[in-house]
Amino acid sequence: MKPATPREFLIFVALDEYKALRQDTALTHQQVADALDYSVQTARNWETGKTRIPWPAFELMRIRNCHHLPGLVWKSWQIRDEVLFDPASNRYDPGDIASLFYLRPLVRALQLELQERRRQDGPKAPEQITLDALEPIWKERS
Repeated sequence: MKPATPREFLIFVALDEYKALRQDTALTHQQVADALDYSVQTARNWETGKTRIPWPAFELMRIRNCHHLPGLVWKSWQIRDEVLFDPASNRYDPGDIASLFYLRPLVRALQLELQERRRQDGPKAPEQITLDALEPIWKERS
């Protein structure tokens, strides 16, 4: 999911949407607070309407508890038991995803090194074959 922009932090969720999501998922205030890394008091204030629910927190709650990622690009991807599944049901554990952050710069460095080597070596000249070199082959076939 892309990082929230400052403008998105000004977007708030309607209280009834939040209540419906919390009731559908049968979460306690403590579970909401733990899932979103907020305090229990903040979760209670959202439910009573004392404070507004920020859109990013609501989206995180939907992802965490409904197991679906938002947006068309993530259609059919799911998160179950802290494991990401793609539409073909391939499994991506947190360690697999973390390793991508280490592999990406390594692959990029290798690509740049390969490009540099190709640039330094220059294009290879095609081999020149003379008729004299082919003469022994013709004699064998005759």
